[in-house]
Formats: sequence, C-alpha cells, structure tokens
Amino acid sequence: MTGMTSAFWTVGAILAATSVFKAWKSRTPRPQYFRDKVVWITGASSGIGKELARQLVLTSVGCKLILSSRDATKLEQVKSELLELGGNPRDIAIVPLDLADLKTLAGAFKEALDCFQGRIPDILVNNAGISQRSLARMTSFDVYSTLMEVDFKGPVFLSQLYTEKICSEKVKGHLVFVSSVAGSIPVPFRSGYCAAKSALNAYADVLRLELELENHPVSVTTISPGGVQTNVSANALNKDGVAFGEADQVTAEGMSVQECVAKMLVGISREADIQVVASRVEVFAYYLFKFLPVRTATSVIKVSLLSLSLSLSHLGVSRFTDSSLLLLVLHRESTRPTWKRPSLK
Repeated sequence: MTGMTSAFWTVGAILAATSVFKAWKSRTPRPQYFRDKVVWITGASSGIGKELARQLVLTSVGCKLILSSRDATKLEQVKSELLELGGNPRDIAIVPLDLADLKTLAGAFKEALDCFQGRIPDILVNNAGISQRSLARMTSFDVYSTLMEVDFKGPVFLSQLYTEKICSEKVKGHLVFVSSVAGSIPVPFRSGYCAAKSALNAYADVLRLELELENHPVSVTTISPGGVQTNVSANALNKDGVAFGEADQVTAEGMSVQECVAKMLVGISREADIQVVASRVEVFAYYLFKFLPVRTATSVIKVSLLSLSLSLSHLGVSRFTDSSLLLLVLHRESTRPTWKRPSLK
C-alpha cells in the first residue's frame, strides 16, 4: 500500500511539473518561428485575421502571407495597409474563398499552392467564422446549417486537403484552429455557434492524436479566444440569419484584438496543443465547465455573477448585464411595434 501511495504521489508530481512546464512554454514566444514561412490565414479581411497578418508583417522577417476571405475588395485594402507597414508585395498573396461553398474550396486550395511557386503553406490558420445571437428555441434551422457550414465543415474541408497534401509530401506542417471559449462552455444566445466550435475542437483533438500515432510531423493548435473587441457580435446571425448589428457586452468590453493576437502568436510559435486566450473570468468558466457537471458549473457561475452584481451595486457601479442583453435579444425577436428597447446604461 505504501508503495502504491508513493507511486501515486510520484505520478502526480510529474503531471503537475509537466503542466507547469507547458504553462511556462505557452507564455514564452519563439520570434523566429515564422521566419521565411508561408502562412495562410482565412478570415483575413477583418478582426483577428487582419490583425494576425499585421503583426506577422511587423515582427517576422521573410514571412509570406496568403490572405483569404469572401470579400476580395477588403482583402486588397488589407494588403495595401500591410504594404504601408513595410510588407513586401511579393510576399503577400490573395485567395478569395467562401467556406459556406464547399464545392469551391478545392480550387481555392490549389490556388493557394500556386501563390509561391508551389510551396505548401507551412501554417494554415483556420480563422474565418461567424457567430450567433438568438435564443435556441427561436432560431431557424437554416441559421444552424449556415453556422455548421462556416464554422465546422468549411475549416474541416480545408484541413483535410491540407493534411493530405502535407502527409503525402512528408513535410512538416502546422494546422491552427481559431475556436472559441464558447466551444467548451454553454453560452446563452449562441447555441449553434457553441455546437459548431465544440465539433471543431473534437475534430482537432482527434486529428492531433492520429497524426502523432502515425508519426507525421504536423502540429495541431486549437486557440480559444474569449470576448475580443471585433465585429463578431455585429456580424453574428440572429434567428432569421440577419446580422445582429450591435456589439454585446462580451465583445465591447473584451480583450483588445491586438493583445489577443499577440498572445495567439505565442501559442502558435510554441506549437501548443490548446491555448485559451481570455479574461480571468472566462478562463475560470472554461475550467469550471471542463471539470464539473454542467448544472453544477452553471450554479457556481450564477452565484458568482450574483455576488459580483451585488458588490458592484453596493459600490454604485452600473453595468450592461446579461439580463439586459436578454431583453435586447427578446426585443429583436419581438414583432410588437410598441415594444421599446431597454436602456443599456
């Protein structure tokens, strides 16, 4: 029994030390990782994708970029901005693609391979996606279909093409999936988005394991941002598939896109398996739902939010709460013309 106890504590100490080492690695950048690499970024016309391209141009010598999104005009604007920052026009290519149109992705992949004399991208960043802001019971099934096409099927389709090419050529590669904290915890008004990101997380985990078992030199990194100050909320789909049109509290008060991307680049350069880029509260919720039953974790969150609300009220601080967000969503779903939007102050 003593021997078993000793072995138990030894294994525990090893696991703890490993976790600490991985945590340290995830915060230590490798600036040279992107040097002379070809990086393909989807969703590069705005938000995280655009900022990712910007920071790579500013910090990585010789890094070649392939920028993709649905809007070719915006991509040209992004390219012009990158050139003003000192980017080399020969190192920035544009490949328009629409993740919702699976039939066109094989052609887009071939076009990406032709951008730099047949070079396979060293890193594929699956960043493009779309979010949701509507109650599950009110949401059209077409909205769920769109979310799965853009947030799951499209990235998986591209990743399948990329992985097949990398493995057949027996070269090193790196797949990056920009997921979300919402892929690990139940977030109100994002049922389809949560489902799609959860599916993407599961696919990435299995793919990573299989590639390791087959000894293919392909890294798979899943990054889960929390609230980030981008247009993700304004562009999110409502119950009818129309843009929500406004920034909610999570995005309006979220992490700056510059800080988010800087942290992402650390995780990518360290070839981390999983990286959570979020506020302390979001990280707390992430691990809470990871290790506790959903109802238990939800109860803890409710009690924590209630305590925080009471503390803020006592201090005379007014905040845009989840309940006012719910009222805003209900207002948007309501057909009654006399119903007025509540104050968000």
